Amino acid sequence: MENYILNENKKRLEPTETDCEYCKKRKVNSIEDCYFLNLYNVKKRTNLLVYRSVKYSLIKVGIRRCVPCKIIHKNADKNTVLYTTLIIVALNIILFSVIGIFGVITMFLSLYLAIFLLSFIKNKLSLQKGILSDQKGAKQNQLVKDFLKEGWSTKTPFA
Repeated sequence: MENYILNENKKRLEPTETDCEYCKKRKVNSIEDCYFLNLYNVKKRTNLLVYRSVKYSLIKVGIRRCVPCKIIHKNADKNTVLYTTLIIVALNIILFSVIGIFGVITMFLSLYLAIFLLSFIKNKLSLQKGILSDQKGAKQNQLVKDFLKEGWSTKTPFA
C-alpha cells in the first residue's frame, strides 16, 4: 500500500512507481495509461422472497502499464471481438447447412462458446506480444493479491 496514493475524486488507488508491470522494460508516462482493476467487497446482502439487494464497496487499483502495453491490450480487445464473431458466424453457417433447421440449437451453444473464446483469444493475443492480458497481469500485482486474500473480488456482486 506504500506504493499507492488514494485519489479520492476518482475513488481509486494510483501507483507511485513508474515501472511497467506487464513488460517490465519501460516506464509509465501518465497515470491514465495504467490499467485500473475494479475490486468489490460485499457489505450487505438481502434475500427476501420477492426482494433481493446487495450493497458493496468498490475500489479501483491502478496497475502500472506503459503506452506500448496499453496499445497491445486495446488491440487485443478489438481483435478478440472480431475473431470470436467470425468464428461463431462461420460455425453457425456450417452447422445450419449440415443440420438444417435443427441448427437453431447451435445458436444457443454458440453463446456459451463465445464466452469461452473471448477470454481464450484475448489471452493468446496478448501472450503473442510477450505480455499477460490486462486482467491476468493485474492479478499478479501484490496489492491486488492482498485485497483478494482479504475477501475482495474482481467480479461484480449480484443479489
